[in-house]
Amino acid sequence: MSFPSRIPLKDFEINIPNSDQKILLSDICDFSYIHNFDSITKVNRIDTKRVVANVNMEILTAGEALELLQNTFEKYKKLGVNINFEGEAEQNKKMAKEMSFAFFVAIFLIFITLLILFNSFKQTMIVLSIIPFSIIGALFGHLVMELNLSLTSVVGILGLAGVVVNDAIVMLDFIRKSKTLEEMMNRAKLRLRPIIITSITTFLGLSTLIFFATGQAKILQPIAISLGFGLMWGTILTLIYLPALFAVSQKIRKDK
Repeated sequence: MSFPSRIPLKDFEINIPNSDQKILLSDICDFSYIHNFDSITKVNRIDTKRVVANVNMEILTAGEALELLQNTFEKYKKLGVNINFEGEAEQNKKMAKEMSFAFFVAIFLIFITLLILFNSFKQTMIVLSIIPFSIIGALFGHLVMELNLSLTSVVGILGLAGVVVNDAIVMLDFIRKSKTLEEMMNRAKLRLRPIIITSITTFLGLSTLIFFATGQAKILQPIAISLGFGLMWGTILTLIYLPALFAVSQKIRKDK
């Protein structure tokens, strides 16, 4: 049996058997109209309803949208509704765990390498102390570029940890044998130009991705911002903060 298009079901006519007459379907049956889902999905034999939505990334991220809906979620959870997140929220949660594990593994490996290189726990901690402070540069870069912090930004911060440590190693290796403040300053000046040039050239190499990212390159822009701005701030820390901290920790004074 085929149904003519654009004709309500209640107005559909059917043939009376053994006759040429027709009768409306509404004359022989009753219709009940209810609102319901067009399909039923089961996960582990449990009825599942899916809600799918996209967000405008220029206004807010998916994580921020979920935070705004937390009160609504809590209301339905109290009614006995089990809410599970998939899509970007699920991937972000999974990636956050993996990034946390990767970060601690990276820091541990850097710590062991520095401890072998300098043979000093104190000097190793001096170099590692630059890492958390360098994150300020990455956060400032996102603020300047008016971008929200995302998991791709965290990936850039993980890479930043290794980059800023390189400059710190070069600086500390030159000043670690200093006996007086004047000697330390003279040694630090020898590394001033190479460190600045290296940082500037690296930032310029990332500048096209930072300021002129288009199309699919937009995905990598947060990584470049974290690396570029974090490196520039890390350079300032390497040139000022690290020698000052080393002088205080080693109690280096002016030559009498």
